Amino acid sequence: MAITAFKILIIGAGPAGTAAAIFASRQGWEVSLLDRRSDLFVAEQTQPKVGESLPPSIQPLLLDLAIWEDFQKALHLPTYGIKSRWGSDKVVHRDYLVHPLGHGWHLDRQVFEQQLVRKAIDSGATLLSGAIIQEANFDANKWHVTWQVANEQQAQKTFDFIIDASGRNAWLARRQGIDRLYEHQQLALIRFLKTPPDFSDSTGLIETTPNGWWYTALIPGDRLSTAFFCRPGKETRQAWGTEAGWEALYANAPSTAARIAKTNGVLTSPRFVAADSSRLESFYGPGWVAIGDAALTLDPVSSHGITMALVTARDAIKAIRGKQDGLADAFASYDAVLTATFYQYAQQRMQLYQSERRFPGSSYW
Repeated sequence: MAITAFKILIIGAGPAGTAAAIFASRQGWEVSLLDRRSDLFVAEQTQPKVGESLPPSIQPLLLDLAIWEDFQKALHLPTYGIKSRWGSDKVVHRDYLVHPLGHGWHLDRQVFEQQLVRKAIDSGATLLSGAIIQEANFDANKWHVTWQVANEQQAQKTFDFIIDASGRNAWLARRQGIDRLYEHQQLALIRFLKTPPDFSDSTGLIETTPNGWWYTALIPGDRLSTAFFCRPGKETRQAWGTEAGWEALYANAPSTAARIAKTNGVLTSPRFVAADSSRLESFYGPGWVAIGDAALTLDPVSSHGITMALVTARDAIKAIRGKQDGLADAFASYDAVLTATFYQYAQQRMQLYQSERRFPGSSYW
């Protein structure tokens, strides 16, 4: 009698979902990778992707995913450190050259995600792009899922397990009644600028102001990624999202203003995106587990977003495998590790923010 393959559905083809698909395929499972986007392989997307920094410590994970060689061949930019003006007027430089694994990288985020998707497909995963889930019902230890792709007929399939890698939306977890707990709520006002060929400063730059803090970084394609992390009210948000409002914000950040002054054009208008610190009340339930941003989001000051996406993907697959092998506490252990990680991070974030005392009376600090 033939043994039926373990069927797993992964919702979301971002870094977490694609990494999970790679690790899951190695288990011999039948993996379906579903994403509502239909432009995963479009050469140039309208809005560049946010989240462009990887620390040197990412190298072992990229080796484990078997994309290290392809990663090195891509035009991701080496970065040799981070400059910060935080808690004082002095600029502090944290140099990656002392790290045993060398420099970090500023990514072409779109290229990086496409590398992961291709590796997932090459590993055996089936990509369902442009797909929107209509129903996902768990009955008799099986998931019965219906989805729609554009104008095609609805498709249905039964799965043994689902991984929620749908990002901050946590599509599946929310439908299981799982609450999201917020440790620190904020937004990021992002914009991408053009840089001239002689713009050579590859360090990340962090700088605080009375209303929040700036992060800027040179990324591939002669572009400067800029983000202002803040907590504006409704009226303030409308004002800051304008050209004049955006310019007024970096006027309070001399190092950032000097860097922006070296750019030679704009690529996008200012726009707000979510940048809160949050976690699910529970990271798993009957027949499902959450990974990446669906599970937890960390303040970008930690620079661990993509790293956590890949780590949670790897560890979730280990938990599923462990459960199959008879480890009763496999998912409880996964949950405990993520819970401890989140609250350790939250304590460190609070200490770091409290160290910025130059702006008494600020609503941000």
